[in-house]
Amino acid sequence: IRDYHQEVINRILQDYNFIGITERFDESLVVLQILLGIPLGDMLYLSSKVNGGYDDLCTYIQPSNVTNEMLEYLKSEDWKKRSAWDFIFYRAVNASLDRTIDSLPGGRTRVTKNLAKFRAAKYVVEERCQAEVKLPCSEGGEKRPLNETNCLFLDSACAYSCIDEVAKELGIHGM
Repeated sequence: IRDYHQEVINRILQDYNFIGITERFDESLVVLQILLGIPLGDMLYLSSKVNGGYDDLCTYIQPSNVTNEMLEYLKSEDWKKRSAWDFIFYRAVNASLDRTIDSLPGGRTRVTKNLAKFRAAKYVVEERCQAEVKLPCSEGGEKRPLNETNCLFLDSACAYSCIDEVAKELGIHGM
């Protein structure tokens, strides 16, 4: 079974040109931006699925509630055993991301520089654009008419005009 799982992990890593990591989301976006050769401003975003908000179908997203019992289980040998291959795959994808960074022209130095620029721009976007977001669902969970939202698709790319304006002002916008 071990060889089979390792073969599946290797095949997945070979079949995909790029896999990002949630815990390294901004860094993954910057690496993808470099790989695709697109402007840094095209990667800027605002979070739309916020803990305790609504999804694009106006279904309430319950706030996270991790109990002490859940935390204890996540420390247990049973959890570690059941999730062993998930952890191995996660480490393999992390290592793959690191190898990708190291193989880029300018390598880690370039990614670190772009990441700092990206995070600074993202901070400006959050400060200036968050209040302009008009999601498909009201704060009360009612579906808004399409002409009353400012998202490109469902609850994605909301406040895009504001984000584009910030990117232009910061000189990281494409044509």
